[in-house]
Amino acid sequence: MMAFRRNEKQRQYLYEHHMQEDTITGVKLLISINESPHMESFIRRSKNLSYTLGVPLYAVYFDSTGQLTNKEQEQLNKNISMAYRLGVFVIRSTGENWVSSMLDVIRIEKITHLIFERLPNEKYIKKIFRRSELDRLISKCKNLDIYILSNESILERKKKFFQINTSGFKTSIWNYIKSATITLSAVAILSPFIGMVSEVSSGYIFLIILALQSIYFSTGPILLSALLSAGVYDIFFTIPYGTPSLSSPDDWLQFFMFLAIPFINIMLATRLRKQEQQSRKRERISNTMFNFSKHLSTASGINSILEISAKAINDSFKLKCAFILKNNKGGLSNSTSPHSNFTLTSNEFKVAQWVFDKGKQAGKSTENYMHEERTFYPLNSLKMKMGVVVLEFKKLFDAEEELLWLTLKRQISNALEREYLNDMARQASILSESDRLYKTLFNSISHELRIPVTSILSASETLKEIEQGISKDIGEEIYMAAQRLHRLIENLLSMSRLDSGRLSPRFDWYDVHDLVNSVTGLLKNELKEYDLSINIPDDMPLVRIDFGLIEQVLYNLLYNITVYVPSHTLIELDFQHDGTNFCISITDYGKGFADKDLPYIFNKFYRGESGITGGSGLGLSIVKGYIDIHKGQVEASNVTGKGANIFIRIPSMLPLIENF
Repeated sequence: MMAFRRNEKQRQYLYEHHMQEDTITGVKLLISINESPHMESFIRRSKNLSYTLGVPLYAVYFDSTGQLTNKEQEQLNKNISMAYRLGVFVIRSTGENWVSSMLDVIRIEKITHLIFERLPNEKYIKKIFRRSELDRLISKCKNLDIYILSNESILERKKKFFQINTSGFKTSIWNYIKSATITLSAVAILSPFIGMVSEVSSGYIFLIILALQSIYFSTGPILLSALLSAGVYDIFFTIPYGTPSLSSPDDWLQFFMFLAIPFINIMLATRLRKQEQQSRKRERISNTMFNFSKHLSTASGINSILEISAKAINDSFKLKCAFILKNNKGGLSNSTSPHSNFTLTSNEFKVAQWVFDKGKQAGKSTENYMHEERTFYPLNSLKMKMGVVVLEFKKLFDAEEELLWLTLKRQISNALEREYLNDMARQASILSESDRLYKTLFNSISHELRIPVTSILSASETLKEIEQGISKDIGEEIYMAAQRLHRLIENLLSMSRLDSGRLSPRFDWYDVHDLVNSVTGLLKNELKEYDLSINIPDDMPLVRIDFGLIEQVLYNLLYNITVYVPSHTLIELDFQHDGTNFCISITDYGKGFADKDLPYIFNKFYRGESGITGGSGLGLSIVKGYIDIHKGQVEASNVTGKGANIFIRIPSMLPLIENF
């Protein structure tokens, strides 16, 4: 794909600087697709070749004046749809001459390589007297490289030398009556002048009448009028008058002129009508895409997009549609969205779910769930699945409508993706602002409360020492409440530092005994009513930790035990070193954790069902945050026959003391 990206960058550069593209040397592949049922294999193999080469692939199909059967039209739509899904650039070309149309596409798109399949062997005499369209194209493309794939399918367009458009005969009976009436009226007007006007002049008058009729009528009525004109002219306007005379070559020539000239006019008029219809169709498609894009660009909200899309589908194809979008969890919703024209049955929702999961179309006129009466299309954007759209067909799309529908579907998908991403961006912005406000208030309140709480602690401690009786008891209560508030503020500040992401550990080598002595000293009053068992191996090495953070970890864990576990309970504090990790285990003989609380006890502000009044739910979350900073692990569990257990593992290699 590097060659393709380089070519596209060069094209963009030349476009921005108003330069010509004659210097672009990027490779572009071109194939021709038609209504052949073997075309799908050829499209896949051509796409594989373009992917291998890392170059773009173009496919051209021809919308000629020839009529396709319903089966051929359906197959052509499938081939175009497959090429579109595979990322092929599909081009529509009009015209009767396949070779000249191909040359126009090659010139406009600057194609460098053509891909065809090997043609079947032809007889020698057939090769002498007739050159295939492919041979004529190759002879005119001397500067292009051509890839010939193995002949798994036949790509040569089968040209019919004599093809009658039978649809011209399937017209209203009134058109036949009108055409015959015009001819007979002309005979009635000219009958008084029989013998006064020459045969040639009479013939010209009839030919003019037939030429004028060919503008307004189709093949069937014109053929009837031509036969009537030829018969009437031969009987009443040629000598001998009143009797048929087709004896001389001139008579036969005049008779066939009455048949040939109207047919030539019909062919020309039909071609002009076809070109006019194609021009009007292209204009309608352009207007549809322009209006649809304009309204989508100003749409705000998914409901607005769906309303515009449903209107565009109805205006373009006169079809009813239903939308099923994905829900907040990323799966397909179990109900149709607003602005849908019908509801779906439970079986149709299963088909829609299959389409959403597989990313393939299903239902009527597809290869999947063909028994369904409706057709299901995935709404897949460039990056995500947006849902499913369901159409209720009255007749099959022709090739032009198929391309228009695929383009509309892609724009609908992209618009829904854009709105979905906008919603996500808005939610992320709101969450970001909320989080920023939360942190600002969090830090401000925590710092502002720290000073008055410290003052209350000092004053209450002094009051407790100098007063006696009731005043002393009141001072004691004030001191305990101030201590609780002080611990809460310290926890809030610690959590604020953790959330900011700016807390960096300061590692050094420490003795575990110093760590234990510091923590037990801080909790001397709280631990005096508990049996604390401390197990430190005699060969315990120095550990590399942030002393202050691990001190806070042990402080929070032991303090929580003194709050939640009854007095005179055994607390076991064990330290180990396994050669790689520094391990701490704290076990109590209380009630343990509730099973439903275990998955959440390290979450911020989470308090279990046994939480005491006044707890903040931050102690264990701070423990986990500090251990995470050490790149360690902390686990909580219940021990059979005991109570709760907190196990901590911190990476810490053995110190190299032999160098001292």
